[in-house]
Amino acid sequence: MGGTSRTGRTRFDDLFEFIRDAQDIDLDLSDLPFTVTEFYTLLGFPDYLAERAAGDAEANAASPFEIDMWTLHSGATYALTHFFQGKEGASLDGYVRTANDILFNPEGTIERVERAYEEQLEADGDDGSQASLAGERALASIERVSDDLQDKVDQFEEREDALRERFQDAMA
Repeated sequence: MGGTSRTGRTRFDDLFEFIRDAQDIDLDLSDLPFTVTEFYTLLGFPDYLAERAAGDAEANAASPFEIDMWTLHSGATYALTHFFQGKEGASLDGYVRTANDILFNPEGTIERVERAYEEQLEADGDDGSQASLAGERALASIERVSDDLQDKVDQFEEREDALRERFQDAMA
């Protein structure tokens, strides 16, 4: 029941490493075109949950301008646990998956935010104006953050494969 693998590591060891890695991945919000609340909104959280998640993440971050993925994950789970106003079901499950992706799939999370931001820019219209130019600069900032994550992602993927193997061994 302890979940120890052939290597002597437990699932808790693996989870701890995911958390530790997520604590090492910071979003520098001073370089990004959105607030913490907008980060959650771009991920599909309704405004009331995005505000609660952002409030918790900002309160627990070492710096309000640089928040790590663990703290963003924690903010999302706090908001869902304490403030979700719907019924349990598909929408809650989707929000929980999104919150877990912040921890277990930070690159995918950033890519999702980038796509949502890009779609938002397209919906606002591309008329060559200053706003459009600012939007393009903002997308470049998001892409830089995504590129910076690549090294960490490789480490995450290795750990995810090891975790999946240990779960399969434990279930066998």
